Amino acid sequence: MGTLLDRILAFLSNPFLGALIAAAGTIAGIVALVRRNHKFRTKLIIWKQKLIRKRPHNLPDRRKFIGHVQLLEEVEDVIISYHPNIVAFDGFGGIGKTYLALEIAHRLNERKKFNAFFWSSASEANFPFSVKHDGPILKSLDDLLSVIAQVLDVSKVINDIPQKTERVNLISEALRIEKDYFLILDNIESLPDNVFQEIAEFIYKKIKSPAKVLMTGRHIKAEAFIRRNLPPMNFEEARQLLNLHSENRGVKLTQDEENFLLEEAGGIPFLIVYCIWESSTKTISIKNALQRITSDPILLGFLFKNSVERLQPISLEVFRTLLAFPGGANLDAISKIAQINNRNELDIAVGNILSQNLATSNEQDRITTSPITRAYLANLLTEKERDDLYQRVSEYYFRFADRAYRSDNWDSLYMERHNITNVMEWCFGHIHKTDGFRKSEQLDKAIRLTKFMYPPLRNKGRFDDLIQFGKKSLEAIEMLRGERYDYQRQKGNPLVAFFQINCLGQSYLIQGKYDDAKAWLNKGLSASETRPRYSDGIMLSRHLLTCVSLEQQDFIGAKEQIIAANKLLNQYGDLINDWEPFFNYDSGLLAYYQGDFDTAYYHFDELREKFDLQLGKHIPNVLTYLGNIARNRGEWQKAKKFYEDELDMLSKHYVIDYLAKAKLEFADLQEKMGNFEHAKKLTQEASQLYAQMGCLEKANKLLETT
Repeated sequence: MGTLLDRILAFLSNPFLGALIAAAGTIAGIVALVRRNHKFRTKLIIWKQKLIRKRPHNLPDRRKFIGHVQLLEEVEDVIISYHPNIVAFDGFGGIGKTYLALEIAHRLNERKKFNAFFWSSASEANFPFSVKHDGPILKSLDDLLSVIAQVLDVSKVINDIPQKTERVNLISEALRIEKDYFLILDNIESLPDNVFQEIAEFIYKKIKSPAKVLMTGRHIKAEAFIRRNLPPMNFEEARQLLNLHSENRGVKLTQDEENFLLEEAGGIPFLIVYCIWESSTKTISIKNALQRITSDPILLGFLFKNSVERLQPISLEVFRTLLAFPGGANLDAISKIAQINNRNELDIAVGNILSQNLATSNEQDRITTSPITRAYLANLLTEKERDDLYQRVSEYYFRFADRAYRSDNWDSLYMERHNITNVMEWCFGHIHKTDGFRKSEQLDKAIRLTKFMYPPLRNKGRFDDLIQFGKKSLEAIEMLRGERYDYQRQKGNPLVAFFQINCLGQSYLIQGKYDDAKAWLNKGLSASETRPRYSDGIMLSRHLLTCVSLEQQDFIGAKEQIIAANKLLNQYGDLINDWEPFFNYDSGLLAYYQGDFDTAYYHFDELREKFDLQLGKHIPNVLTYLGNIARNRGEWQKAKKFYEDELDMLSKHYVIDYLAKAKLEFADLQEKMGNFEHAKKLTQEASQLYAQMGCLEKANKLLETT
């Protein structure tokens, strides 16, 4: 026992043990000191990450990126290569700022261009497809400090510091050590001004190159060395996005639904994704999904409010004017409607709108807005303001259409078809708000606009539009007849009604809906009167009914119409001598359909010699029928010349159904002559024209033959 005690005492009195115990006490003291020194602890953590080559980040998950490829590469190159360390993306809501920033960050991370990446977002959007991020929503500078501390793994250190100034200094020191990092501040327009100013001050004072900062927002008030305003996607990019999300969500859209969504969305990614998502989760149509947005002021405000608030007063007035121009407007129309006579002021105002990507401009300086933008615009105006705007626009387009119609300027009328159609719809929809002379005037204006638009729409094959407005026009005429006011200008309405009925009949005839065509044409004839002023309309009805009868192989009915037309020609003589060519034409058609090619050739050849100037533009396919007869006789070169002359003439006087028929007959000749590739090309072109006219069954059959 004594020996054991002696050994213990000897061990404790060993000088080496004493030194060891003293050292242990010193280490414990150092550890305690380090734990109390937050800056030193932070440095140790940062240097540890650098030693093990850890590249910390809190980036949200990456998604397949579509669109803005050129801008993506440009900004990525700027961030890597240039000294300026602050870059900003702005633009209206849902345009893709967040996705572009996220893609840039992931690409730079892949290329190991920065040692750390910090993502902090002020967005509180709760859409199911929104970008999700870890960490607090950015509402204060402390939230930003917390995100940086979390990524650098120094949160425990920060949490031990009660003083804000010390926390800022500590994070600044950590960033100084990290040196080469990338900070993304997303959706910062949501921040109150005082909070934003505090964060901006931190960035300007504490973040230096080679570190970089990327900010996104609808309206960024901070000074950025490089700023880019994001434009909408182009059509091809938008279609790729639509296809991607349709496939991901298992939504199958028809071609018409796809085109409708792409046209209405105007290249705004949010609208495409929202509609696909709504369609997949609530099993509603794309049209209904889009209507939910256009009828929701909050959603529309999410998209456009910030950008519109940045417009100058004169720019806002021009922007409001664009509501009435769904087909776009040239500067002359805008200046007249917005009542801005100073061209320099107008150019500045339009430039301000274009810089916010709230409208686009083409090579002809035609300013166009998307349908969704106009939906937001509609909410900016009171009902009275909208009516005043459309009143000015309707007067402008009525004068424009009247001049163009009288000068046969069909192309300019067709170019303005969307705007004129919009005006007509407003006139038809506005009549219940007025009475007396004003109501009569409004109806009369809309009715005459439908008449002015007939030639360009008919020549381009827009028969569904013609039928729609023809019926609306007739409803308006019946409404006028029921009015107790009897103004002088109303006396022409029965004639206009007759004109509209003939237009409807011709539209149905060209589309191959022969029973509908016959019903409308007979209705017009039964309501007409045998008086000189009705004779033009009657002759047109007889001509169209002849064509319907021949298509239905009713030769007796066709002959009856020709006899009735001849009787009218003899009765009124010079008053309607413009219709003599059509009498000869119908006689030639009847002979042609009955197989009497000699008689048919006589009538068509006489037309060619006597009325050459009216061929192609007014009298359809005379040279085509002459070519057919020559082809049936085996005179192929002669037939070829007729067809080529017909196509050349129709290239100057474009009438879609005449052109389709001429191409189809020429294709048949080319096939007989062994020119199969040319025949195939002509048939495909004819098929496209028939499809454009709404004759889809005929168009598809032609494609099957090729």
